[in-house]
Amino acid sequence: MNQKTESDNAPDIEPGNETRNAWLSPRRFRFWAVIAMLAYTLGGFFLAPLLVSKLAIDGVRDSMGRELVIEKVRINPFVLSADVENIELRDTDGEPLFALGHFRANFQLSSLFRWAWTFREIRLDAPHVLYERFAPGDDRFTRLLADVERLDTEPAPPVAEQAGLPRLLVHDLQLNDGTAMVRDHVPAEPVVLQPGPVTVDIRELNTLPDRSGQQSVEVRFEDNAAIVWQGSLALEPLASEGQLTLQNLPLDQAIDYLHEVIDVDAFTARLSLRTDYRLSLSADDDVALELSDLQTDLDALSVTGFEPAERILAVDAISTRGGRVAYPEQRLDIGDIEIAGLAADLQMDANGEPRILQLLLPAPKSGGDESSEPWLITANGFRIDQARVALEDRGVEPPAALTIAGLDLALSNIDNRANTTMPLAVSAQLDGGGTLNLEGDLTVLPDVTLDGRASIAGVPLSLAQPYVDQLARVAIESGAASAEFNLALAAAGEIRAEGSAQVDDLQFSDTVENLPLLSWKRLEIDQFRADTAATRLDVSRIGLNEPFGRIQVRADRSTNLSELAVTDVTTTDAGTAPAAEPDRAPWIVVVGIIDFDNGGMDFSDLSLPLP
Repeated sequence: MNQKTESDNAPDIEPGNETRNAWLSPRRFRFWAVIAMLAYTLGGFFLAPLLVSKLAIDGVRDSMGRELVIEKVRINPFVLSADVENIELRDTDGEPLFALGHFRANFQLSSLFRWAWTFREIRLDAPHVLYERFAPGDDRFTRLLADVERLDTEPAPPVAEQAGLPRLLVHDLQLNDGTAMVRDHVPAEPVVLQPGPVTVDIRELNTLPDRSGQQSVEVRFEDNAAIVWQGSLALEPLASEGQLTLQNLPLDQAIDYLHEVIDVDAFTARLSLRTDYRLSLSADDDVALELSDLQTDLDALSVTGFEPAERILAVDAISTRGGRVAYPEQRLDIGDIEIAGLAADLQMDANGEPRILQLLLPAPKSGGDESSEPWLITANGFRIDQARVALEDRGVEPPAALTIAGLDLALSNIDNRANTTMPLAVSAQLDGGGTLNLEGDLTVLPDVTLDGRASIAGVPLSLAQPYVDQLARVAIESGAASAEFNLALAAAGEIRAEGSAQVDDLQFSDTVENLPLLSWKRLEIDQFRADTAATRLDVSRIGLNEPFGRIQVRADRSTNLSELAVTDVTTTDAGTAPAAEPDRAPWIVVVGIIDFDNGGMDFSDLSLPLP
């Protein structure tokens, strides 16, 4: 009797089905591997984008109280890349705080071997940021942070020791075609800026110890203006070294911030800057910054003010070379400073005060630590070449005017330490003739003092005509003054001068009869000494060459001189003369010798009876 086994009762399996059933058998590892691969593929391509989008939108709404809009998310689970299209973070009023045209990140499995989050590429295309300030300390981002803090209901975790940055390595970080919108409503005239496009290219950005990457940042503005930053960058610890360049940046809109300190009508200039830098942060969070080979150029500077608008200052170029900044040493070395093509218009008002002071506003209170150590500020030299300065005194009528056509100034060994002696040299040529020169040692702190030698040559006395008009009806037809003297300015403002002087070819005429009044060929002062503290003037000798004077006694016994005095008594609103100034010590004048050589006089007395 034949006995059948269980296997004999099993259905026959065709050869092709045997292989298929083996792959589909859940008892096989490869079956689950296929299922896992399918789940990974479907989840990565289809489910993950939906989850990322939803989690991001919900998270922003819950934690910030703002709306996040994402057009599309694409994830490739095989190459570990993510692409997000058209991201927009909207503020509570619907304004886009941040927008991004395209975001791409490509993660790498080598993170497992480096024990660091590693990305082959992170790229941000067409990012846009809105910064809007409504009041000091109140802007869109401070409001955002306040809402984040308000919505954070989770208890604060216990304070732990500060940990280092997570280990991160980004081989290629790019930001392309970035833009920004800046709106500042704090100035009286709101400021609107739109910098861009912004380009950032950082290679090997990482937080790995003692490993640095290379970065290149470029921000473009209108009219070929740009900010360029290139160099190395390490994050653990923070350190960067390279070069920073500002190219042709317009400063026109700085006028809106200058209005807080000076009421000028317009301010224009263009700034360029180049410097090498080194920045580091120690383990104790101490910042060290050094700028070296610093050079700046401020071109086409123009300032206008008053009503109606008048030019106050115009400068072709202000340049510095060889500057250096060191912190925490708190040292600023400006290097060499040169000013070219300066033109200034300065006036004294009717009260004898510099008119530009009318434009200055009360300085805002400083919130800094006044007890901190001051910075040491130095400069190798300061030069002004061929400046033109127009001075006008509106305290007299007609206004007195003096124009310095060619002013050269050189100052060296400059710093802000007390009792520093700075050699000074000034030379000036006046419109209409005449020169001024001064050489000496200047001290600025703690008081202004000067010790030097000055000279004037051929300065026309006609410059004093507006002041003479206030006193006498006399016209200065000609005359030029020259002098050489030692000059000392003391701390309390006293002045001492000692030297010699002369006045050539003087001619005065009276404006009543239009006749000559006083003249000489030359007046010489051999030696003089003047001291304002002692109110004393000593003159060794006065020599007059070919002096001439005209005196006429009228029939009524008055003289031609009595008609020349100008009577101008100013009264107050009450009709009384103003209060006299406090008594001042009268000047003591001592003259040793007075010489006349080949003098003459036109004298007539019409009061005498005819014979």
